[in-house]
Parts: sequence; C-alpha cells; structure tokens
Amino acid sequence: MPWPLWPRDMLFTATGIFDQANKACLTCMSSVEAGQMWFGEEVPQTEEGHVRIIIKRGYHFFQRIEENKTRYISIFNTDPNVAMTPTFFINFFITKICYQMLKLIQSKAKEVPTSEYGERIKRRQEFYDRITNIMKKVAEDE
Repeated sequence: MPWPLWPRDMLFTATGIFDQANKACLTCMSSVEAGQMWFGEEVPQTEEGHVRIIIKRGYHFFQRIEENKTRYISIFNTDPNVAMTPTFFINFFITKICYQMLKLIQSKAKEVPTSEYGERIKRRQEFYDRITNIMKKVAEDE
C-alpha cells in the first residue's frame, strides 16, 4: 500500500473486569513493547513493511441490555504512527479500526475451540469455567 497506509499491526495486553451490578464487562488494553518477555514468549518486532500502532490505553465496555442486545462503548488513546496527517482524519480512521477490531474479535472467537487458545483453555478449564459461570449468572439475573 502507498504511504501513509502501510499495513499496520498492534500487540497489546488486556484485562477484563466484571461489573455484575450493571451486567457489564470492561476490558482495559495497552501495547506491549517488542523484545520484552510476555508469559514466557518474546514480543516480536514489527514485520518488515508494517508499522506498529501503539495503544497508550484502550477500553471496550460491554453491557448486557437484553438477550440479543448489548451496549458497546470503545475509548482509545493511540498513536497510529502516521506523520503529518490531519487530526480529523486520524480520529475517523481510528474509529473505523475500533469497529473492525470488534468484528475481528467476533470472527476469531469462533476459531477458539480449534486454536492454540482453545488448548490453553483446556489446560486451565477450572479458571475459564469460573468466568463462564459469572457470565451465565449475569444473564440469569434478569
């Protein structure tokens, strides 16, 4: 792709917090730096021809409204590493990235049972069962 739209990547860590009273979940994210160790794995460098987006802090808020309705709020402070580009364009572009990221999470979640993440879940089944049970309890407390 031509400048300034070189392919982008991001590497980040996230943690989640359940708010049972409001039937909500907040995920908090920030970038991890290349070269540092993360859960026994070295964070890779950016691939050649790519530019890394830095997430200074990012939040996804999900709140159960009813069976098939969820409130979703996304707030991000990022550095897309795009020099000399108007702020309005960067804000528009980042908004689109956040939406596409949610769609990607939905798509990738379907692959979990047959992926390396599915294997991790199997190894820590008790831990993930606790999370699932909290989510089920929130859904039942209607």
